[in-house]
Amino acid sequence: MRVTPLASGSQGNATLVETAAARVLIDAGLGADDLEERLAAVGVAPRGIDAILLTHRHRDHRHGARDFALRHRTPVWASRRTARSLGTELHRRLRELPVGAVVVVAGLAVRTLPLSHDAPETVALVLEHGGARYGHVTDLGSFDAALATGLAGCDALLLEFNHDLAQLWAGDDPLQLKRRIAGNEGHLSNADAAALLAAIAGPRLRMVWLAHLSARNNTAELALAAARSALGDRADVRVEIAQQDRPSVSCELPIELPVELPVEPPPRSPCIGVCVLDPQEVCLGCLRSRDEIARWPRVDDAGRRAILRSAARRLAERVGEPGARGG
Repeated sequence: MRVTPLASGSQGNATLVETAAARVLIDAGLGADDLEERLAAVGVAPRGIDAILLTHRHRDHRHGARDFALRHRTPVWASRRTARSLGTELHRRLRELPVGAVVVVAGLAVRTLPLSHDAPETVALVLEHGGARYGHVTDLGSFDAALATGLAGCDALLLEFNHDLAQLWAGDDPLQLKRRIAGNEGHLSNADAAALLAAIAGPRLRMVWLAHLSARNNTAELALAAARSALGDRADVRVEIAQQDRPSVSCELPIELPVELPVEPPPRSPCIGVCVLDPQEVCLGCLRSRDEIARWPRVDDAGRRAILRSAARRLAERVGEPGARGG
C-alpha cells in the first residue's frame, strides 16, 4: 500500500491510496481540475481512480467529488447524510459508506470510525490491505478511548494538528469562530492531537503526516514539536507536514507485518447495536459468525480475543478474494 497526501488544509483535502490492483482517493476537497493536476504530479491518470471515499460533507473535503466522479465515472462512497450534500446527479455513482462498520472498496478493507465534529456522520478511516494498516483522522474536536482503540496498530497515520491554542485565542478570528474551532466538535489543537498520537503510536507505526494545519493559528514548527514530544524517543517514526499547495512525501507501507490485536482495554463487542448477518450468517460489520455473536457475552477475555482473531482471518480472506473489489 502506498499513501500520498495530495492536499491538506482549509483550502481543500485529498489523499491518494494505492495498491498493486487499485487506487482510491480519500476526500476530494479540491476542484476537479486541481485534483487532476495533483494526480498528474504523482503520475496517476484520473480514470485510474477506482473510488472516492468521503469523510464528511464540509466543502473542503467534498468540493470536487461530484464533478470528478461525473467526468471520470468514479464511484463515490459516503455516509447517507454526507451523500445528501452531493446533489442528485450522482445517485448512480453513490455507494453507502456506513458509519462504524467495515466495507471492501476496490480490494481495500475500509473501517469507518465516528468522529466528534460539527458535520453529521464525520468519520475517520482505517484502510487495510496485504497486512498494512493506514489510519486517516482529520476534523475532530475531541477523542475518546473507542477512537484510540480503533486506530491502534497502524503502520502510518494522517492526523489533524489544526491549531496552537494560544495562537488561536490571540489571533484575529471572530470570537464565535474561535469557539467553534476550539470546541468539542471543532478541530484538534496541537496538544490534543499529540495526546491522541501518544495513545495510538504502537510498535508498528513508521510514518505520521501532520494534517489540516491552520494557516493563521498554527506553524509547522509548533505542530512538529508537539508530535515529536508525543513520540518521545521513537526515532524510527518519520514525521512530515501534509502540504496544502502540493503533494506531500509518499510512504510505501510494509505488507509483511502481522496483524496485532490490542491487548488493553479488554475486548468489547465490535458492533454497536444490532449485528446484520449476510447469507453465510456472518455479520457485515464485525465479521463474527452467528455462533460467535451468541457466545460473546459468556466468554472471558481470552475467548473474546479468539473470536476477534477468527473475524480478522475472515477479513483477510475477503480482502484477498479476486472478486472482492468494490466500485
